[in-house]
Amino acid sequence: MATNNGDLSDDETQISKNIAPSKGQAKGLQKSPTFEPASKFESLGNNDPQENDPQESHNHFLNSQIINVSEQKQAKHQEDFDLFQRELGDSISQERRLQTKQSITQSKEHSEVSFVGHFELDHTDPSSLLETSSMVLDGSIFSGTESISAELGIEIFRLMARSRALEERTIKMSKSGEGIFWVGGPGEEAFNICLGLQVYKGQGPTYDYLHLHYRSAAILLALGMPMQDHLRQMAMTRTDRHSRGRNFVGHYAIPEWNVVPISSVIEVQYTMAPGTAIMQNRFGGNGISIVSGGDAGTAEGDFTSCMVWSTRPNNQLPVLMLVTNNGYGISTPAKSQHGETNISDRGGPFGIVSETVNGNDPVASWHAIKRAMTYVRTERKPYLLEALVSRLHGHSSSSGAARVSSEPDCLFLFEQKLIQAGVLDAASADMIIHEAYEEADRAVEEIIHEAAPLPEDVEKFTYAPSNVDFIYPEDYTGLPI
Repeated sequence: MATNNGDLSDDETQISKNIAPSKGQAKGLQKSPTFEPASKFESLGNNDPQENDPQESHNHFLNSQIINVSEQKQAKHQEDFDLFQRELGDSISQERRLQTKQSITQSKEHSEVSFVGHFELDHTDPSSLLETSSMVLDGSIFSGTESISAELGIEIFRLMARSRALEERTIKMSKSGEGIFWVGGPGEEAFNICLGLQVYKGQGPTYDYLHLHYRSAAILLALGMPMQDHLRQMAMTRTDRHSRGRNFVGHYAIPEWNVVPISSVIEVQYTMAPGTAIMQNRFGGNGISIVSGGDAGTAEGDFTSCMVWSTRPNNQLPVLMLVTNNGYGISTPAKSQHGETNISDRGGPFGIVSETVNGNDPVASWHAIKRAMTYVRTERKPYLLEALVSRLHGHSSSSGAARVSSEPDCLFLFEQKLIQAGVLDAASADMIIHEAYEEADRAVEEIIHEAAPLPEDVEKFTYAPSNVDFIYPEDYTGLPI
């Protein structure tokens, strides 16, 4: 990451300190480029060292040292990324998957959730949504022709259970007075857990940037966020690391994971994502910018702006655009608002590769996300992925947050899938769910009596600290004079 020392990283800053010029040289050094290819500096002065300007020689030396460090860092970044990709590798190869394709008893079409008009879930017979083609083969769970390992399936299920327990405990807080307002994503766990597990997590342009919305608890849990961090924001405690108790629950901000501050303003994140993607293109590497939102927000101009900025000729950007389509915008059915068959169809006029996936199926979601990420990482172009998901507790606590029994429950469906495949038995699945709810209860007990924000803190952290901004200097705490 860049520091206050120009554009130098920490390692590069140390080099500049080690060979810092004298006061007499400082003025000339400020005029030299900070980071350029070595070939550019070979043209400075002539080839006779005695006739070269001493200042130019010093600049040449300084920049060559910076270039060496940067090349080493890029190699290390690539090594780290390759390791990350290997850790995500399938337990069953493409060749093995093709060999076992004929052994699957049902077609992929029969194993997917049925959607009416691509927007409304078929709620007539939830039991029919179980994927009867699921089976375990050589330690893998299949959905149609796609598979994940049994170990990965159990980990996804465990994280889905933890996310559901966290959301339902948060809803309980909104009803008991332990919190004020709840908004979240029960019903989106299958897709969001699979997303979080495949994010290249870290800080700076080498890693993925996350521009999320307020239904992203499952993503953060999969990244490794403790339940307490979510619950502190719900309880509006001063210990809330995301906003010091000044924002609604689910409005995360984690600089060390590139989680950009989440806004309540609908869809603005789609105009932010091209900005980090431009930086990643200039920096190089494998990092991508991931942006997610709901179906109703795609009516905003920000969504179209993201497609425009990500597809300019010769300036395509590595942006993964995600839409979790739960079929409603607060109380308005999506099918009454959208003329297109699928929201993903809107990528066509911009030349954006797009796909719609059953977001209630973790196996299908895992592979759809993997396809999308692989494309964006390698092609450095945008991809639009729409996930059809459920909304199990309405829009927010403002609508009562009552359980909607007619919506398919991805946690229940995946539990049955794992049991049918022989990966888990019913007792083991119940234990995983029970432990998740116990963890959520313990986390609430831990944080509920922590200190509240102070009145004098209300204006703190309004703007990012700056040592160069005259109007809003350093830690801005009040109106400019």
